[in-house]
Amino acid sequence: MRVRAYLRRRLGRGGLGAGLLLVLAAGAPGAPPELYRVPDLKALQNTFADLAQRVKPSVVAIRTYRHLGLPSGQSQGRIPQMPNTFGSGVIIRSDGLILTNQHVLEDADVIKVVLFNRNEYEARIIQRDVRSDLAVIKIDAKPLRTATLGDVQNVRVGYWCFVVGNPFGIAYRDGNPAVTYGNIAALGRNLTGDLNTNDPNDTRYYGDLLETSTPINPGNSGGPLFDIDGRVIGIVTAIISRSGITEGAGFAIPICARTRRIIDTLAAGEQVRYGYLGVEVDTAPVSATVPGGESAPRGALISRINETEGPAVEADLRPNDVITEFAGVAIESGDQLVRVVGMTPVGAQAKVRFVRGGALRETVVTLAERPLPRRPFQPVADSGIGTMRWKGALLAEMNDATLRLRRLTRSESGIVVMKVDRDSAARKAGLKPQDIILRCNGVRVRNLADFAEVRARNPRHFKLDLLGGKTVRLPR
Repeated sequence: MRVRAYLRRRLGRGGLGAGLLLVLAAGAPGAPPELYRVPDLKALQNTFADLAQRVKPSVVAIRTYRHLGLPSGQSQGRIPQMPNTFGSGVIIRSDGLILTNQHVLEDADVIKVVLFNRNEYEARIIQRDVRSDLAVIKIDAKPLRTATLGDVQNVRVGYWCFVVGNPFGIAYRDGNPAVTYGNIAALGRNLTGDLNTNDPNDTRYYGDLLETSTPINPGNSGGPLFDIDGRVIGIVTAIISRSGITEGAGFAIPICARTRRIIDTLAAGEQVRYGYLGVEVDTAPVSATVPGGESAPRGALISRINETEGPAVEADLRPNDVITEFAGVAIESGDQLVRVVGMTPVGAQAKVRFVRGGALRETVVTLAERPLPRRPFQPVADSGIGTMRWKGALLAEMNDATLRLRRLTRSESGIVVMKVDRDSAARKAGLKPQDIILRCNGVRVRNLADFAEVRARNPRHFKLDLLGGKTVRLPR
């Protein structure tokens, strides 16, 4: 689940109820007012329940795991696994094709899927796309109940909608997805900058999102947002929250022509290619005035040229130019230009109309391909990412998913003991698998870097304080 970074780190239904009561209270002319009519409320209730039962078999629960590496040349049977993430998905083809979020699969070595009938399968990745945060995986099962994809063009603010998925990983236990209801709160939300602030190299596009009041929690990511007809109108992706759980602002990637094209490309196992102009843009704050007193649309204001050479430079576009039309499409915002450019074929030539210094101009741009995202370098600790061998024990860092699965708070985060070798110094000292190290020699250790810093001081002995109050001591 992507939660807005600066609030944390990826609902009122009163209006609906009040409106319903107001309508039902009208009654017949001259009749005593009624607060509600039970048959009408029951009919509405049954409609919601029938919808939930109809679509639940098309929703899956996902859990992923990471392999914990062992020292080179050492094999000890099954590779240890550490829980990584949990999420949701929706079946889009009866032969086992499932749509989900790319971030649900991040850093995963093993992907497990549980269906509505409780059957568990291991999934393989068909293709994934970081920029759209969408991915398609497949399980060897058929025929499966598929969901029908709708279109956001048929959605209006205020429409009812409902989310079906795997909040907190609970549905993975029994295959029974949870259902929550709400309404469409807003259309066209752009959270690209807000949700990517933890990683400057994260190029995910979180624009044109659906905002919903429907309760959404970690684990709902990748699951469907349904309309009242049981059609998928969005893929649940993010919440904005101070606590990390639902507070009334959830977001979904809309199902539209653009996302359908991406989904079809991923389902075919192909890489999604995006047109690239090489600029950073904002929405122009005011309409651009051109000679003759006419006003162009607000347009996309170029705030920065990304490269010294590239499509924008070759087309002589400059900072502060306001793009009002691209490839025949009227541009009214920076977010719209991002979508239009991205969906224009790589290598295509497009006519661009823009305003510079009050004058309306034209140029032709040849689009390049958007560079693939570059992830920052992360050092590998000993034999595996986020793991290390020490004193005959395999130690690993704890991530958010591990904390949730163990029902621990962030203040209880430390280093988890995954494995302890027989006759090792760690075993003799009393260290056991699943122990969580909180302090080493009185110093709080939340990750392997903290632990390595204590070791670098060359102490004569190690005193480890574990979660639960136990202490163990090991010689140097």
